[in-house]
Amino acid sequence: MLADIGLGLSVIAAAAWAGLLLMLTTVLHPMFARQGPRGFAEDMRRFLPIARRSPTNYVLVALLVLAPAVALVGLWGDPTAAPFLLTAFGLAVTIAGPLLTSRLYAEPNYDVILSWDRRPCRRTGASPGRAGCA
Repeated sequence: MLADIGLGLSVIAAAAWAGLLLMLTTVLHPMFARQGPRGFAEDMRRFLPIARRSPTNYVLVALLVLAPAVALVGLWGDPTAAPFLLTAFGLAVTIAGPLLTSRLYAEPNYDVILSWDRRPCRRTGASPGRAGCA
């Protein structure tokens, strides 16, 4: 019973996360791509602080980690069976893939984007975030 609950919650969390990612890549990415550097920087300054503190992110990340862990506890009786091994592999891939990649690579980039000055570069006149703007 515990394994069924954990696996069911894992499927729901993965589906919700995939839906969120689909929205970001098919709606927001094309919208941002059509803008110039100034528009992109302005939208990122509005979007990132909200997205980084969204309760949805925290809930989904917690479910993506805790639900498979609950399933593993329920499947512990036969740790060599395919359901246990596949669930453990899925949990490891979730932690090593999107979670660590986001924490180690995406978050530092977000800090850079949020630090971009809003004013045009005095030296070159370039838009914020562009090469040559110091």
